[in-house]
Amino acid sequence: MNFRFRVSAAHLLVGITLFSVGFLAVMQLRTQIRTASTVKTRSTSEQAMIISKLVESNVTLRQTVSQLEEQIARYQTSSEEEKLEAMVADLNNLKVLGGVAEVVGEGVEVKITGKIAPSSLQDIINELRNSGAESIALNDRRLIARSIVTGDETGFLVDGVRLRPPYVLRVIGSSQTMYRALERKGGLLELLRYNDPTLIIQVTTKERLTLPVYDRDIIFTYGKPATQQSGPQSSQR
Repeated sequence: MNFRFRVSAAHLLVGITLFSVGFLAVMQLRTQIRTASTVKTRSTSEQAMIISKLVESNVTLRQTVSQLEEQIARYQTSSEEEKLEAMVADLNNLKVLGGVAEVVGEGVEVKITGKIAPSSLQDIINELRNSGAESIALNDRRLIARSIVTGDETGFLVDGVRLRPPYVLRVIGSSQTMYRALERKGGLLELLRYNDPTLIIQVTTKERLTLPVYDRDIIFTYGKPATQQSGPQSSQR
C-alpha cells in the first residue's frame, strides 16, 4: 500500500465520520427550531414536556459525538491492516446510511392512524434517529438522510412519492431503546396524543425486520467528485 492510498483512506474515514456528526447535528437543529416555535403557545405542562425532550435529545447527540471522536482517535493509532478493516466496516455502514443495501435486524414498528401534520411525523422520525435508529422505512419506502416529509394531513410527499394514511414506520435498531424513547412519560408521542385524542399511535417491538433499498436516483446538481491532479499543478492548493 503506497503513501497516496494511505492518505486517501484516512481522508475517506474522517469524511465519513464528519458526515455522521453533521447529519445528527442538522436533524437535531431542525427538531429544536420547530419545537421552539410552538413552545410559547403551549401550557406550562406542555412546555415542561418539550423542554424534557430537548434536554434528552441533546444528551444523546453529545454522547454520539463523543463516540465518533473516540473512533477517530483509535484510527489514528491503529495499524495499516486495522485501518483497512475499519474502512471496509465504515463503507458498509455508509451503504446502509445511503440506502443502497437491504437491511435486516431487530427494531420497532410505529403505526399511525388518524390525521397527523407532516412536521409531527418528521419529529417522530427524528426522535427515532436520535434514539439510535440505523435504517427507517415509511410505508415500505426507505428513507435516507436527505428524505423530508412534506404535504398536508390528507397525504404526504416523500422524495417525490405520494403516501396515504395509515402510516407505518419500520425501523431497525435497538428495539428496547427506541421503544422507551418513544413511549417515555412526557415524551413526543405522549404530547401528540394529548393534543389530539383521536390520533392513534401504536409502537411494537420486532425481533426481525427487513427494509428495502432506496429506489430513487440520487442526483447531485452542484457537487462533483474531486479528482486528484497529477503533475506540478497538484501541489498548487
